Amino acid sequence: MCGTPVPDIHPKIVVGGHRFPLYRHATLIEDIGQYYDVMEKLGEGKVGVVYAGLQRSTLEKHALKVVDKRHIGEATTEAFILSEIKVLRLINHSNVVRCSDVYESKDELVISLELLEGAELFDAIQAELDGFTELRAASITRDILCGVEYLHSIHCTHRDITPSNIVFADKKHTVAKLSDFGFAAVIEEEGQLLTESCGTVHFMAPEIIQTAVRWREGYGLQCDMWSVACVLYCLLCAYEPFYQEPPEVYNKITSAQYDFPAEDWSIISFEAKDLISKLLVVSPEERLTGTQALAHPWIANLPQQGDGPGLLPVVQSKVVQSNRMNPNVSRRASLAGTNHASRIEGLKKRMSARRASIDPMVMHNGVNIMDETMIASLQEACISAPTTGFSEGCESEGEPLPMPPVNLGRGPVSRHTSRASVYELNHKLDPPTDEDVMSVPE
Repeated sequence: MCGTPVPDIHPKIVVGGHRFPLYRHATLIEDIGQYYDVMEKLGEGKVGVVYAGLQRSTLEKHALKVVDKRHIGEATTEAFILSEIKVLRLINHSNVVRCSDVYESKDELVISLELLEGAELFDAIQAELDGFTELRAASITRDILCGVEYLHSIHCTHRDITPSNIVFADKKHTVAKLSDFGFAAVIEEEGQLLTESCGTVHFMAPEIIQTAVRWREGYGLQCDMWSVACVLYCLLCAYEPFYQEPPEVYNKITSAQYDFPAEDWSIISFEAKDLISKLLVVSPEERLTGTQALAHPWIANLPQQGDGPGLLPVVQSKVVQSNRMNPNVSRRASLAGTNHASRIEGLKKRMSARRASIDPMVMHNGVNIMDETMIASLQEACISAPTTGFSEGCESEGEPLPMPPVNLGRGPVSRHTSRASVYELNHKLDPPTDEDVMSVPE
């Protein structure tokens, strides 16, 4: 390893009052240029700038996340940076970006990462839009779930799974990987709860919002599974399940109010909608885990890598079963409708604008900016605090929703569905039989 290993102590204080070294297992350097030819800028994260870098000793390309320690300024930000590094140094999986080393000078912390040469998720989909099918969406989702299952197996949580944080490893877009671990955390012991308000609002699990407004003591690994469901929903229709802006969106998320509009979802298989419905569950204890989601028929019956684009017999039978409900459903049919390209572009623009804005529920530059006034405002915007459970008494357009679908979160609540029919709709999300044919609400 280049440089000098840092002793297991923090011997002195330097610029801005920060310890040097900030990360005690870093490789001490004078300047990153000693070890890398720093090349073009690749992007900007929450607290750092990412460059391409050519390692002088191996001539391998890496992504270098450079954090200027003089701009950290808050203990909260420091904690997030150290948490990110801790997670990155633990992980080693084909569906998660890898970290090769951490360097530190007096002014900078440099995280050397695997260089992902493919595009971000929706940039890649735009490039292959005409041939983008439900089968392809399922394959990408499998990659994401494999990465999440692995993280959870080592007690790590990402906490910001969004389309922009899913990147393909190469230009052929064969393998999707989770990236940007700026909000990642390790669950150190059984029963430990996380309490930070962080992530991207429209992909944020309800328990994070409930913790922020002090209706829960904290949350755990299952927050990632909600985010995966939001990404999957976007993959299949190119807009978010919870598309409203704050403060309305908090109410929608904490009561799992979403739907599958027939004009966009009639061509999507029952299995895909069933998986989403079992992930967008308000109670994290009732939500599918990563392992359970990988065992769901929509994922489990996919061809393995290299098996070709055909459907396995069991999947074909499932599609036939779904076709009894809608003969237009085919997992191999292109999802590129007349509005799909423009919707993807719109989704990308909305996400970019949201990243640039400051929202009470999002850490700004890694710093929790929520204060008592903001918490009170969020409490007013969301549902009334429950006396039991997590989402009881949720309100929607002035009317309390019936308890079974809200608590179980097993299906979408259509804006056009009467209160009397919501419970029936949720029970029809069980796999259809010859006697029971599910109808998609308009």
